[in-house]
Amino acid sequence: MPFEGENYSTPAINKAFAAAQKAFQSNVSALMCSSSFWGLRSSDQTTLWALGMLGQHHSWKNDGMVEFQSCSVGFPESKFGRTWKDRFYRTKLNHYDMQFKHGDGWFSKAKMPVKWLECLL
Repeated sequence: MPFEGENYSTPAINKAFAAAQKAFQSNVSALMCSSSFWGLRSSDQTTLWALGMLGQHHSWKNDGMVEFQSCSVGFPESKFGRTWKDRFYRTKLNHYDMQFKHGDGWFSKAKMPVKWLECLL
Protein backbone atom coordinates (compact mmCIF):
# COMPACT_ATOMS: atom_id res chain seq x y z
CA MET A 1 0.00 0.00 0.00
CA PRO A 2 1.49 3.37 -0.92
CA PHE A 3 1.92 5.92 1.84
CA GLU A 4 2.33 9.54 0.86
CA GLY A 5 5.98 10.32 0.16
CA GLU A 6 7.23 6.79 0.88
CA ASN A 7 8.77 3.88 -1.06
CA TYR A 8 5.73 2.62 -2.96
CA SER A 9 4.43 6.08 -3.74
CA THR A 10 5.14 8.01 -6.94
CA PRO A 11 5.12 11.76 -7.65
CA ALA A 12 1.72 11.31 -9.33
CA ILE A 13 0.30 9.50 -6.28
CA ASN A 14 1.74 12.15 -3.94
CA LYS A 15 0.08 14.86 -6.04
CA ALA A 16 -3.22 12.96 -5.90
CA PHE A 17 -2.86 12.61 -2.10
CA ALA A 18 -2.39 16.39 -1.77
CA ALA A 19 -5.43 17.11 -3.97
CA ALA A 20 -7.57 14.63 -2.02
CA GLN A 21 -6.51 16.15 1.31
CA LYS A 22 -7.38 19.64 0.09
CA ALA A 23 -10.83 18.50 -1.11
CA PHE A 24 -11.41 16.61 2.14
CA GLN A 25 -10.44 19.55 4.35
CA SER A 26 -12.70 21.97 2.50
CA ASN A 27 -15.75 19.67 2.74
CA VAL A 28 -15.50 18.17 6.24
CA SER A 29 -16.98 19.94 9.25
CA ALA A 30 -16.75 17.10 11.81
CA LEU A 31 -14.42 14.13 12.14
CA MET A 32 -13.78 11.32 14.61
CA CYS A 33 -10.28 9.83 14.71
CA SER A 34 -8.60 7.67 17.33
CA SER A 35 -5.14 7.70 18.83
CA SER A 36 -5.62 4.41 20.71
CA PHE A 37 -6.54 0.87 19.72
CA TRP A 38 -7.62 -0.16 23.24
CA GLY A 39 -11.25 0.78 22.76
CA LEU A 40 -14.31 -0.55 24.54
CA ARG A 41 -14.53 -4.02 26.09
CA SER A 42 -16.00 -6.22 23.35
CA SER A 43 -15.48 -9.44 21.42
CA ASP A 44 -13.50 -7.43 18.83
CA GLN A 45 -11.12 -5.86 21.32
CA THR A 46 -8.39 -8.52 21.26
CA THR A 47 -8.22 -8.51 17.45
CA LEU A 48 -7.81 -4.73 17.36
CA TRP A 49 -5.17 -4.87 20.11
CA ALA A 50 -3.16 -7.30 18.00
CA LEU A 51 -3.56 -5.21 14.85
CA GLY A 52 -2.66 -2.04 16.74
CA MET A 53 0.52 -3.54 18.18
CA LEU A 54 1.66 -5.81 15.36
CA GLY A 55 0.29 -4.06 12.27
CA GLN A 56 2.49 -2.07 9.93
CA HIS A 57 1.75 1.29 11.51
CA HIS A 58 4.21 4.16 11.68
CA SER A 59 3.06 5.12 15.16
CA TRP A 60 1.27 3.79 18.23
CA LYS A 61 -1.42 6.42 17.59
CA ASN A 62 -3.78 4.14 15.67
CA ASP A 63 -7.21 2.56 16.05
CA GLY A 64 -5.94 -0.91 15.14
CA MET A 65 -6.39 -0.28 11.42
CA VAL A 66 -5.90 3.43 10.68
CA GLU A 67 -3.30 5.79 12.12
CA PHE A 68 -4.49 9.04 13.64
CA GLN A 69 -2.36 10.98 11.15
CA SER A 70 -4.02 9.21 8.20
CA CYS A 71 -7.52 9.71 9.58
CA SER A 72 -7.01 13.39 10.35
CA VAL A 73 -5.89 13.95 6.73
CA GLY A 74 -3.94 17.13 7.25
CA PHE A 75 -6.11 18.69 9.95
CA PRO A 76 -3.79 19.76 12.80
CA GLU A 77 -3.92 17.68 15.99
CA SER A 78 -4.74 20.89 17.87
CA LYS A 79 -8.12 21.01 16.08
CA PHE A 80 -9.20 17.78 17.83
CA GLY A 81 -10.74 17.81 21.29
CA ARG A 82 -10.91 14.83 23.64
CA THR A 83 -14.62 14.86 24.41
CA TRP A 84 -17.75 13.89 22.50
CA LYS A 85 -18.75 17.59 22.58
CA ASP A 86 -15.99 18.46 20.07
CA ARG A 87 -16.84 18.44 16.34
CA PHE A 88 -13.32 17.13 15.70
CA TYR A 89 -13.17 14.28 18.21
CA ARG A 90 -9.93 12.52 19.17
CA THR A 91 -11.07 9.27 20.75
CA LYS A 92 -9.52 6.29 22.52
CA LEU A 93 -11.66 3.85 20.54
CA ASN A 94 -10.68 1.06 18.21
CA HIS A 95 -11.75 0.91 14.58
CA TYR A 96 -14.87 -1.18 15.23
CA ASP A 97 -15.99 1.00 18.14
CA MET A 98 -15.97 3.99 15.79
CA GLN A 99 -18.43 2.12 13.58
CA PHE A 100 -20.88 2.39 16.51
CA LYS A 101 -20.90 -1.41 16.98
CA HIS A 102 -20.50 -1.33 20.76
CA GLY A 103 -22.28 1.82 21.89
CA ASP A 104 -20.69 4.30 24.29
CA GLY A 105 -18.25 3.74 27.12
CA TRP A 106 -19.36 4.58 30.65
CA PHE A 107 -16.36 6.27 32.23
CA SER A 108 -14.42 8.18 29.57
CA LYS A 109 -15.49 11.17 27.48
CA ALA A 110 -13.00 9.89 24.89
CA LYS A 111 -15.08 6.72 24.39
CA MET A 112 -18.54 7.99 23.44
CA PRO A 113 -19.01 7.69 19.66
CA VAL A 114 -22.82 7.41 19.70
CA LYS A 115 -23.23 10.50 21.88
CA TRP A 116 -20.86 12.39 19.53
CA LEU A 117 -22.92 11.42 16.48
CA GLU A 118 -26.20 12.30 18.19
CA CYS A 119 -24.86 15.77 18.99
CA LEU A 120 -23.96 16.33 15.34
CA LEU A 121 -27.47 15.50 14.15
